Formats: sequence, C-alpha cells, structure tokens
Amino acid sequence: MKKLLSAALALSLVCSSGLAYAASPAQTGTHAEATAKAATAEKDGAKVKLKGNIDKKLGDDKYQFSDDSGIIIVEIDEELAVPDKLAADTPVLIFGEIDQDAQGNIIEVEAIEFLN
Repeated sequence: MKKLLSAALALSLVCSSGLAYAASPAQTGTHAEATAKAATAEKDGAKVKLKGNIDKKLGDDKYQFSDDSGIIIVEIDEELAVPDKLAADTPVLIFGEIDQDAQGNIIEVEAIEFLN
C-alpha cells in the first residue's frame, strides 16, 4: 500500500509540474523575440514575444500595442485582461501567435506579464 501511495504521489508531482511548465510560454522559450514592426511581417501562426506598452483599448478584446519600432493590434481574451492594469501606457511582455486577416497581422495573446 505504501508503494502504491508513493507512486501515486510521485506521478501527481510529475504531472502537475509538467502542466505548470506547459502553461507558461515564458518558461518554455518557444516564442521568438520580435518587435511590433517585425511582427507585422511574420507568417501566420508564428509564435512571438514582444516587450512594449498597451496604449489603448480599441474595442472588445483588441488593444493597440507599441514599442520603439511601431504599433500592432493585439487581441487579449477576457480571462487574460486585467482591466485596471490595461490602462494607457501599461508596460507589458506579451506572448502570442500571429493571426493574419484581411486587415493585416494581429497578435492573439496567449500570456501577458505586467511590468509595473
């Protein structure tokens, strides 16, 4: 019985640490560093990491993001957005995926770190 309990505990630790690792793009390193200008030219589906500012809300879940190179539109789902932290000139590190549409590239944000 002790061996079974120990095995179950070890398995749960391995599984939970794996889930935590997979949930954080910052830890996986799968997102390439990019600038707003470079992200506008990336291919659909590219994983990117950008450091800059959320300038303003454009409506629904879309925001204007800027860095020293330019601006790009980012889409931040409700569960990631923290309304009182997404004010003008909020410094952030975002991890996302490029989504090409008729209006150009936007970034679908997968994770966000507030740098205040």
